[in-house]
Amino acid sequence: MFSFLNIFATMKKLAFLILFINSFLNAQIRTEISYLDSFHKDLKDSSNFIFIKTKITNDSITNKWEINTKYRNGDFYDVILYKVVDKDTFREYKTFFKNNLLKSHIKFKNKSYHGTRKTYYPNGVLKRYDLLISDSLKQGKCYDSLGNLIDYYNYHLHPHFIGGEEAQSDFFAENLEYPKQAIEYKISGKVNVIFVIEKDGTINFNTINTEEASSPDFIKNAVELIKKTSGFWEPGYIDGEPVRVRVKIPIEFSLD
Repeated sequence: MFSFLNIFATMKKLAFLILFINSFLNAQIRTEISYLDSFHKDLKDSSNFIFIKTKITNDSITNKWEINTKYRNGDFYDVILYKVVDKDTFREYKTFFKNNLLKSHIKFKNKSYHGTRKTYYPNGVLKRYDLLISDSLKQGKCYDSLGNLIDYYNYHLHPHFIGGEEAQSDFFAENLEYPKQAIEYKISGKVNVIFVIEKDGTINFNTINTEEASSPDFIKNAVELIKKTSGFWEPGYIDGEPVRVRVKIPIEFSLD
């Protein structure tokens, strides 16, 4: 009887200890939640969010943390795992299809690709296997949706004007209107125009913004020029798929 009571008391103490440890660990886990629009920018009003981002940290493990982003329905969009070793930050970036199947798993060191870069088809078949060291491609293979090896293609392709830089320069020269007052007073200037090139090469007019503008007339004419280029762009691509890309183009107004 005495032995049974001792065992019971010991088990009770052990249960309290486990409960205390769990409470302690949970108390150190913190979450920060933010609501994002379609461009993953923070929203003050959470009623119209597209994504919800959660940062998970543990006060007892200062060199590791996680950030995950989910759709409104709770499916994962991406997960980023961070680990700091000495002065280097290592990241593992995972993206998902809307059915929560893995779409990509990419590793970074600081701001560079470092390690494996793997992508997948919706059926789970490996699409790409790249090995990179500090952004330098050491090995790369691409596959079709059945798993057959195919010709390698670049992971990133940036948007560009159809016909190249010369065609873009000619188009700008022919279509940029110089404000009359600026010509009269010999005023020059520059406007940075920021906009989104859609997957089909058109421009989303609602995304057009400007910065570093020295004159309202320059702004007006620079924006009108950019609108005229809609449909003249080859879209950006990631892993062979067209993507929306935000770009910034300087428009120079010069009488030289």
